[in-house]
Amino acid sequence: MARFHQAPLWCALVVSALVAGRATAQSPRRFLELEAWGGYSAFSSPSQSPTSRKADGLGLRSMELALWPSGSLRLFGRYDNSLSLDNLTLLRTGRRIPTWSGGALANWGGHFTTVLRAGRRTLPGGVGQTLLGMEQVAYTRGGTALKAGAELGPRADHRTEWVAHAGINAAAGDRLRVEPVFFYSRSGLAGERQWRALLASELRLGQRSSIAAGLAGGRISGSPAGFNGTVWDGYARVSTALGALSRVHLLVRHERAPGSSPLTSVGLGLSLTVHRP
Repeated sequence: MARFHQAPLWCALVVSALVAGRATAQSPRRFLELEAWGGYSAFSSPSQSPTSRKADGLGLRSMELALWPSGSLRLFGRYDNSLSLDNLTLLRTGRRIPTWSGGALANWGGHFTTVLRAGRRTLPGGVGQTLLGMEQVAYTRGGTALKAGAELGPRADHRTEWVAHAGINAAAGDRLRVEPVFFYSRSGLAGERQWRALLASELRLGQRSSIAAGLAGGRISGSPAGFNGTVWDGYARVSTALGALSRVHLLVRHERAPGSSPLTSVGLGLSLTVHRP
């Protein structure tokens, strides 16, 4: 969205998990899930910059605890500190802007998946912001997933940020899936807007491992001088099982946006699953 909103690409990294919602009816024994991500972020100084614009930081990126009351309903609570690590000003000053949220995922007979979430955070200057989000996924008989969603962020300073997205997840072979997604957002300031087009892909290596990658490009316009222009964002992720109940993930991301130094992030995640007896 705006300069203080988490990058849409990070939100899109849950694509494979949402599409996997169709398979939850086939895993009725799943009961409890815990996922935690740590990360290192570094802003490099552009060669043309006359002053140092470097900054880096290491810390907890996110943590999520989820409960499955049934095979088709997932309730979750989430702590997200990504903004603190992915914003140059916040990283330099060491400020933390965490988001606390919760929500539910419901799988409707393997044909639809609905995700609802709500959260709260306090932006610099003590400005409170509520985050309300929804995503709807519909599955075709051939296994293609059609998805659309939006997030609304009313703020205490009488601005309302919002972002909407739509995409298609389809098979491109026995083990490969691709997903083009389009994002459009407004910051609540007159004329300030952003769009990004993401092409994501995931290759499954058997039942235990997968490799994913994505590239996004877009444009920011209507912002103050120095913040308008082209945005590029890309990521690569590797996931593999550690035993029957856990998975480990490695994520590398790079972003170039106007008004900020190039950002490189490395994340390490661990997922634990507890099944019903």
